[in-house]
Amino acid sequence: MIRLLYCSLLLLPLAARAQSPGNSQVTSRVYVGLGVNAGRYYDKRTGDFLSPELVYSPSVVAGIQLLPSLALQLSATTYDYRRQYTASIENYAQNPNNPVVGYINGTTKRRYYILPLLARYTFESNSQRVRFDALAGASIYHSREQNTTTLTDTQNRITDQYGYSRTGTYANPVLGAGLRYVIAPRVEAASEVRANLFYFGYSGAINLNLEVSLRYCFGTLAAQNPPTTSSVLGK
Repeated sequence: MIRLLYCSLLLLPLAARAQSPGNSQVTSRVYVGLGVNAGRYYDKRTGDFLSPELVYSPSVVAGIQLLPSLALQLSATTYDYRRQYTASIENYAQNPNNPVVGYINGTTKRRYYILPLLARYTFESNSQRVRFDALAGASIYHSREQNTTTLTDTQNRITDQYGYSRTGTYANPVLGAGLRYVIAPRVEAASEVRANLFYFGYSGAINLNLEVSLRYCFGTLAAQNPPTTSSVLGK
């Protein structure tokens, strides 16, 4: 999944060069950025949240301007989940009247890769620095999980140990809104609020997350018109 993102980043400049810059209002450009994402994500495969509180993680974003008001962008962020538990058990298999007491220790590790692929529509604005966006698309979730279980006796000696690993991938629709501010001709600050839509049969849920990033554009952010000149002929 990460290789797919890297390949997309490498292909974006080539796609931008293939665009014809004939009209100065249609500025073909590629943008990349780094930011921070904060949100609550629901694992549809396991049926629980990553955390009861907000989870913060660094994020990367890359996109390409297709039309003056339409762009396609791909973001990526990753989260780590870890849970450990210990419980006592009683084994009656050998002697029903005198069970053997032991302990079970378990560890669950998960890593989530979240890739929102979004279409970005920019509303018309009189300001040359502030831009308002509408976002729509889908988030791809890929998870890798490792589970380890260890059984010990009262002397803390290992009596049994086993583990397994699994992966899962699924997608959910995303809607959002964005605000961007042009800092320099090629640099802008961006903030996006995204609503992740989850469906569970006849019910559903909406989980919000916020992403703030700083982006660099391989092109000109503000549409530049060629300067108009006038000459006065006189004697």
